Amino acid sequence: MNAYMAVVDFAAPFDLFAVEKGVWRLVNEARRSPLKALEAAGIDEAGAREVLGEDAWILDQGLPPLAWNEKLYGSAFAHYNDMVTRGYYSTRSPDGSTPVDRIASTGYQAESAGEALGYAVIYGPSDPAEVARVIYESMMRSELDPETTVEKFIFSPDPKEIGLACGKVYLDSKDGLEGAAFIVVADFALPPDPAVFVMGNVYVDLNGDYLYNPGEGIEGIKVAVGEFGDEDRVEMKTDPLGNYQLKIVPGFLKIAVLDDSDKTLESGLFIWWENSSLLMDIRIEAEDVAVSQGNRKDASVSKAVPSMVITW
Repeated sequence: MNAYMAVVDFAAPFDLFAVEKGVWRLVNEARRSPLKALEAAGIDEAGAREVLGEDAWILDQGLPPLAWNEKLYGSAFAHYNDMVTRGYYSTRSPDGSTPVDRIASTGYQAESAGEALGYAVIYGPSDPAEVARVIYESMMRSELDPETTVEKFIFSPDPKEIGLACGKVYLDSKDGLEGAAFIVVADFALPPDPAVFVMGNVYVDLNGDYLYNPGEGIEGIKVAVGEFGDEDRVEMKTDPLGNYQLKIVPGFLKIAVLDDSDKTLESGLFIWWENSSLLMDIRIEAEDVAVSQGNRKDASVSKAVPSMVITW
C-alpha cells in the first residue's frame, strides 16, 4: 500500500484588465462630471480653470465619453512592452518614434493623436479599483499642474477614442512587503469620421446608492440597442466587469438588458441626436445574482423589476 501526499498552491494573478477598464471608466466619469472629479481628487478648481484657459468651459459643461478602441489598445500595449524592455519612461521612444507614429503603425487613421502615461507604486496587497484610481488621479493631476508641459487629453474636446494598457513591474520588497509598479499607457485619438457609441456598465446596486461602483458589474448579460419601431438591433454581452459598448446611429432609441432566452430584464427609451457618444449605466434589481469583484457567479437572473418594459 502506497501513500501519496500532494500540496497545491492556488493564486490569482493581479487583474490588470480591471485596472485598464477601471482607468477608462474613471476618465469618462471625469469627462462627464469634471467638477465632481476635481473635488474627489482634492484639486483646486480655480487653479484648474487657469491651467485650462480658454477650455475652462469644460469644467462646467463636461465632455462626451471616450470609446474604447482595440487598435489604440494595441499601440499602448506595444509601447508599454518597449519601455519595460529598454528601460525608459517616456511617450517618445529612444529611436525617436512618437505616439502618432506608433498609432499609425497599427493601421489606425487619426486626425489627431497623443499619449499619456500614469503609474502607481504599491507595497503589499493590491486592489485593482484602488490602483486604477491612483493612476487616473496621477494622470489628471499631470494635466492640471500649473507648471505642466503634459498635453491634455482627459480635459480636451479633441479625442473621441481611447485604448490603454497596464503592466506590472515587480520591485524589491520594502519592510517585508512585496512591491510592484503598475504602469499605464493611454493612447487617445480622433478618427476622421468618429462613430457614435453608447457605453457603460450593467450592475446590481449592492450599496443602494443608485450608482455603478467597482465590484457591482454583471458579466455575461446581453445588452441590445436599436431604433424604436425597428426590428434591427446591435447587441453584445457584458465583459467580466459589466462593461458594454455598442455603436449606434443617433435618434430615438431603445436599450434593453436581456437574459439568455432574450427575455427583457430591464429596458428604456432615450433620444440621442447629438453626434457624440453617451455614457449610460443600467441598474438591475435582481435576485439570485451573486456578484464578486465584478464577476457574475450565477448565470441565472430569476427576478428583475424593470422601470419600463419594451420588447422586440
